[in-house]
Amino acid sequence: NTFTSLYFNDEDKLGVYTVDGGTDYSFFTTGLFRVTSAWYHIVLSVDTSLSTASDRAKIYVNGVLQAGTAVHGAIPQNYNFHTNSASRIASYTEGNNHFDGYMADTYYIDGLSLDAASFGEVSSTTNVWTPKAYSGTYGTNGYHLDYSLSANPGNDSSGQDNSFTNNGSLITVS
Repeated sequence: NTFTSLYFNDEDKLGVYTVDGGTDYSFFTTGLFRVTSAWYHIVLSVDTSLSTASDRAKIYVNGVLQAGTAVHGAIPQNYNFHTNSASRIASYTEGNNHFDGYMADTYYIDGLSLDAASFGEVSSTTNVWTPKAYSGTYGTNGYHLDYSLSANPGNDSSGQDNSFTNNGSLITVS
């Protein structure tokens, strides 16, 4: 009953949802994402120390900051998300909300709140938002999963050695 998720809900909105011992907090985009086969470059930036509740979680899609609103309750100031304690990056078969897609890169930057420009840019040749390699620090619990075709796609390539193990339907901390 304590977890944090980033997902598309049944209303085709993208959001961050966290449950803390039965208390729900969330932030969902007001825009809709109805094309489930599309490629999306998603950045979730969180800084719960900010005084304005609507600034504490920001979602960027393809480089554009998304307007959004709290659905279950505003994320409290100085709230600690459960991303470091959940021990998994993707759950494929848990309950009704499961991940059904592909991930090309996953960056977790511990202790910093970054915007989309840290991970992508508009291509000068195609004028389309494209990912780029992150070049900053990762923090203590940070990691980069590039999902290479190695024996373990959960190998951390950030140099932090915070690798994950593929357990069939889950990629969990190893």
